[in-house]
Amino acid sequence: MEAREQPLGGLLLSRTSPAALALLLLLVGGGCAALPRPIPGDDPAPIAAAHVLVTRPFRVIPELDRFIQGAMIAVTEELVRAGYDWMGVADAEPKDPDDIRERLAELNARRPGTAAIHFTFVEAPTLVGFGTAYTAITCTVYGPSGTVVLHEDLEVPQRRRIFDFLFPRLRPDVDGRAWLAREWRAHLAGTFPPRGPRP
Repeated sequence: MEAREQPLGGLLLSRTSPAALALLLLLVGGGCAALPRPIPGDDPAPIAAAHVLVTRPFRVIPELDRFIQGAMIAVTEELVRAGYDWMGVADAEPKDPDDIRERLAELNARRPGTAAIHFTFVEAPTLVGFGTAYTAITCTVYGPSGTVVLHEDLEVPQRRRIFDFLFPRLRPDVDGRAWLAREWRAHLAGTFPPRGPRP
């Protein structure tokens, strides 16, 4: 019986393990599966209060690290200083934008004019005991009606190279507060301008 000639591509695929094929598909098609970035717009309802949500997709420990805790304190300070009501930090991470909008509707039933500030901290692989580093940090603000009014990539805190590995920072909470205060002035202050004296 005469052997049929097989194309080189088919020969390679037939001799490749299923696990290797799955990895290849993930590497090649991974970029196509990414969700589209939200496009900021105008929300018809004025913002009078804010609730904060934090997502850490690759977290090492379940609790917020001290850097993020310091950043959340700074968010509180900036909002209260600008005259907005503080509606706290969510206990659980949101599942998706629809989950955020559902929570926002519940909050607005109690306090009309509540916006949601959603921070996503993507942690970098790090050695235990040397503190947490980040590869990306984003902030998305949803207006009271659920419209995305701001979406920004925030500046990632830079490590001091080998020095931070040898001598980890003693007060990452202070670093978090200082970092958020800078990012607030650079990106969020325009979305939360001072409200002035309340009537």
